[in-house]
Amino acid sequence: MLQKLIRQMEKLLSRSRFGIFIYARPYRAVIEREWGMLDLPPQARIVFVGAGAIPFTAIWLVRLYHCHVDAFDLDEEAIKRASRVVKKLKLSPYITLHHGSVTTALSSYDAAIVALQVKPLQTVIETLWSTGTHRVIVRRPSHTYRDAYDVLPNTYAVDDRVEHPFRALAASALLKHPSTSLND
Repeated sequence: MLQKLIRQMEKLLSRSRFGIFIYARPYRAVIEREWGMLDLPPQARIVFVGAGAIPFTAIWLVRLYHCHVDAFDLDEEAIKRASRVVKKLKLSPYITLHHGSVTTALSSYDAAIVALQVKPLQTVIETLWSTGTHRVIVRRPSHTYRDAYDVLPNTYAVDDRVEHPFRALAASALLKHPSTSLND
C-alpha cells in the first residue's frame, strides 16, 4: 500500500521541474552520506536499482560526483517518466535508464545502490556480487515500516552504515562482500 502511494506520488511530481526539485531535495544528504561510505573517485560507474519515476539518486550522483549511472526499474511507466525527467534536466549523457531487472545486467560497476522498495533483495545483491560489483549499498527501513519492505537477513555483514532522519528510510548499509576480509 505504502509503496503504491509513493510510486503514484513520484509519477505525479515527475511532470514538473518544481515537483522534481521538491521530491529530490531531501535525498541530497542521503546521497552525500552514501557516497562517503563508498570512497570512490568522481566519474565512477554506478548502478542504481529501483529508479522510480524521479531517479533522484542517479540525478544527485551525476550532479554531485559526475558519475555515470545505469538505473533500473521494473515499472515501465516509471522508466518512461524517468526518461522525460532525465532529458528535462539534460542528464541523458550520464544516466542510462533500463526497464527490467538488474538481474539481467552482466556488467560490473564500481558500486551499486539499491532502493528501499526493491524485491527480492537477496537475489539482487547476489546478482550484483556475481557480476563483480562488490560495493553494494542497501537502504533499510525503519522498524515501523519493516513489514512494508523486503528486509535482509542478519547473515549479511555490514561494512559501514549511515543513519537518515526519515520516517520510512532509517539507514543505508554498505554490505561486506563475502570474499573480502575485515582488513580490506
